[in-house]
Amino acid sequence: MPNAQPNAHSRMNRAVSGFPPLLHWALGIGHAAFILTILLPSSALAQLKMVIETISPGLHVISGYANGNILVIEGSTELLLVDAQSDRRVGLADSALRTVTRKPVRQVIFTHYHDDHTLGMSHWRKGGASA
Repeated sequence: MPNAQPNAHSRMNRAVSGFPPLLHWALGIGHAAFILTILLPSSALAQLKMVIETISPGLHVISGYANGNILVIEGSTELLLVDAQSDRRVGLADSALRTVTRKPVRQVIFTHYHDDHTLGMSHWRKGGASA
C-alpha cells in the first residue's frame, strides 16, 4: 500500500523536477521581486539600477527592478508620474529621471496601493508633487 504522506525524498524530487510550490506561486502571479529578494545575495541586489527609456517625445518609462516601473508624462512645464516607486528606490528613479528632464514632478497617480508603488511619494511630495 503506498504511503499517503509524501516523504522528504519525494518532496525533494518534486521541487527539483519542477518549480518548488512557493516559487511556482510567485512566478504565476508575477512577483519577480519576491524571487530576487530570496535568491540573490544582497550584493547582487545592490548592483541593480534604475534606467529611463524614452517611448516617444514626452513619454518615458523608468525601470530596472522587477517591480514598480514609473511612467513619466511630460507637460510643457511639469511632469506627471504613474506610480511613485518604493521609498528605498525612489532616489535612483529620480536620478534616472534627471538624465532626461529637469521639470518638476507635480502630480503622481497610483495604479494600486502596494508599497513598491506608493512609498516613494514622500520623496516626490518634498519637491512639490501631490497625489
